Amino acid sequence: MARPTKYSFEILEKTKDYRDNWQTIFPEDVLPTIEGLALHIDIARSTIYDWIGQDSEELAEFSDIVEAILGKQSKTLVNNGLNNTFNSSITKVMLSKHGHREAVDNDLTSGGKPIIFNWEK
Repeated sequence: MARPTKYSFEILEKTKDYRDNWQTIFPEDVLPTIEGLALHIDIARSTIYDWIGQDSEELAEFSDIVEAILGKQSKTLVNNGLNNTFNSSITKVMLSKHGHREAVDNDLTSGGKPIIFNWEK
C-alpha cells in the first residue's frame, strides 16, 4: 500500500509563493532551485520530482509552477553566464540539466561534398 500523499492546497500556495518571491524567501540565493522550493514547502526533493513525474490532474498545476521555477533558473543562468556574473564552468554544468549542450561541428566534407584523398602521386 502506498503512503498517503502530503500534497495539499497549502503546498500549492507555498509553491506559488516560492515561484514569485524566492529572492525574498532566501535572499542569499542567486537563482531559484528545486532545493529552495523543497526547503520552503518542507518536502523532500525526491517527492517534488515524483510529483512532477506523475500524470495526474491533481498535480498538473504544481508541475506547471515547478516548470516555471526551472524556467526562471535557466533564464538566470543564461543571462548571468553571458554577462560573466556566474562562473562559466558551473553555469555550463547547470545548463546541461536544462537540455543545453556544448556542440562541436565535425563536418569532414568540403561544401557538402566528400573530401577525396589521392595518396598515389
